[in-house]
Amino acid sequence: MSPFPYIQVSGTAYHMGAEYGRQCQPQINCFLEMLMAGRDRGQTLRRTRVFAPHFDHHVPQFVEQVRGLADGAGISFEEALLIQIRGEIDQGGSGPACTVFAVGPGVTASGQVLIGQNADLTDQFERIGVVLHLIPKSGPQILMWTFGGLLGYHGMNSQGVAQFANALGGTTMCGMLAFAVAYSVRFNTDLIASPKGLPPFSQYLVLLPFIGLLVPLLHPLLLQLTY
Repeated sequence: MSPFPYIQVSGTAYHMGAEYGRQCQPQINCFLEMLMAGRDRGQTLRRTRVFAPHFDHHVPQFVEQVRGLADGAGISFEEALLIQIRGEIDQGGSGPACTVFAVGPGVTASGQVLIGQNADLTDQFERIGVVLHLIPKSGPQILMWTFGGLLGYHGMNSQGVAQFANALGGTTMCGMLAFAVAYSVRFNTDLIASPKGLPPFSQYLVLLPFIGLLVPLLHPLLLQLTY
């Protein structure tokens, strides 16, 4: 396999998106073909539009980057947004899945924290992989490995913050139960150092690692109870 293309962009959110789109047009078009395979194009893009107001309200700067991406790559805004939410549109079944790992300073030779993620995906994704270096007009720089057109994936910023993510599989009931258990364990036991009592619900994001652990454990049990 040849090295993944390295793409460096800088400037405002819109200009970074536009330059990324121009430099990564072949991978973006390939990615869109993969996402649209076997789907009704019109229906898929209509479903994608539902997400736009929520992004616009919560992360308008990100939306500007998506608009720039669309203009730079010569695609529609909906197509550019579709790439960002592929996990919501393309909710497949069981199969190979990614794995995140983290190793604390107590067991590494250098005394540093090591964190990473493998991407257990089919071979076709190798064709659209890129290394993206974002240098915004203000704020930390970001270096990530991602797919053509995807604006956020595995990587880190210049402040030393790394970000990795796994989708949560299973049924909706399984996810809800895993969240409830993880929420209780996180804030009402001594297993994890934290203040007692239930915090504002907006802090739920800290629970995602625990939910990710509980979902595969609870899924078989819930299937038995459901069926």
